Amino acid sequence: MRLEKPAATVVVAHLIDNYHEMRVRLRHDHAIVTDIEGEMIRFPTSACPGAPAMLRGLIGMSLDTDGRVLSEPARLRSNCTHLFDIAVLSMRHALRADAVRLYEAIVPDELDAAVTIEVRCNGVTVHSWLVRDGHILSPERLANLPLLKGFSRWSTLHFDGDMLEAATLLVRTCFIATVRPFAPESSAGKPVQANVAIPGSCYAYAPERMAGARYTDQIGEVPRRRDRSDTSPEI
Repeated sequence: MRLEKPAATVVVAHLIDNYHEMRVRLRHDHAIVTDIEGEMIRFPTSACPGAPAMLRGLIGMSLDTDGRVLSEPARLRSNCTHLFDIAVLSMRHALRADAVRLYEAIVPDELDAAVTIEVRCNGVTVHSWLVRDGHILSPERLANLPLLKGFSRWSTLHFDGDMLEAATLLVRTCFIATVRPFAPESSAGKPVQANVAIPGSCYAYAPERMAGARYTDQIGEVPRRRDRSDTSPEI
């Protein structure tokens, strides 16, 4: 994930991971969002390209809007999860002094042993956790905490500010990595309704869009089998 300011009142964000490539361009007046555009470059379903229009709901919102307001369930369900995350990160970046922030999240596949996952910011490691079966083993102060379900409850007790932002991005990458063993490219052309596990979870899986949506072959543009899920963009 790369966040940059090509102008004083513009933030451009670019995300690449195993299954997505997306961009957001946000304009502001140093206080509120004045305009926002999203671009879907690589995406898993034929419904996804409609999601950028939903970001328009952020126009007029304060750049420092409380995360609890932004994460209101109805808002999250009506947006693409990943595109909305990029938009929120862009709002936060607009308030920073630094022009460029590059996040790299690295999540190896778990095979027969625990693995170390980490997230770097501008080349500096922010978090490095030993994990196994969806739980943190170390550092000790985080031992036994879950990576996915329950993360939002415990994370704010341990982190805030940039540390929380980096931890959230790392856990989002863990979620993406859970799909890798299932060869999702083999689903290309199949109806989205075949996946009964996640209806209503985001823009593409809203019932009114699931009915006619199909999985795309877009995800095949990036090799599925890697030793990591990397959210850093190509530069």
